[in-house]
Amino acid sequence: MDQRTIESWARLVRVSQDLLSKVESALRAAGHPPLSWYDVLLEVNRADPSPVRAGLLQERLLLRQYNLSRILDRIEKAGLIASQPAADDRRARDLTITDAGRACLKDMWPIYRGAIDRHFASALTQAEARQLGDLLMKLQRK
Repeated sequence: MDQRTIESWARLVRVSQDLLSKVESALRAAGHPPLSWYDVLLEVNRADPSPVRAGLLQERLLLRQYNLSRILDRIEKAGLIASQPAADDRRARDLTITDAGRACLKDMWPIYRGAIDRHFASALTQAEARQLGDLLMKLQRK
C-alpha cells in the first residue's frame, strides 16, 4: 500500500467526521435531537404502518446493540416512537413511529438538508458529487 492510499483513507475518515459534526451542530443549534435520532426515526417511519424490529434497525444503522438500545429508550421516552414486545419473540421489540415522531422528522429535515447543502453539496459540482458517489459505492460493494 502506498502513502497516497493511506493519506486518502485518513482524509476520508476526517472529512466524514467533520461533516457529521457540522450536521450535528446545525441540528443542536436549531434545538433538535442528535442525528442518530433522525436516522432511527427515518427507518421506523419507512416501515410504517408496519412495526419494525429493533434488531433490524441495528443492521440498517450499523450501531452497536448497547448504543441502539440507549437511543431507542431515549426516543421512546421523548414520545417519538412506541415499542411493544414482538408477538413471535417476547425478547424482541417492535417499534412504530408516533405522530410526534413524524413531526420531529419533518422538522429536522430542513436543518439536515441545509447542512448537507452548506457543507457538502456547495463544495462539489454535480459531476463531482456523482463521481464521489460512484467511488463510495465501489468501496461499499467490497
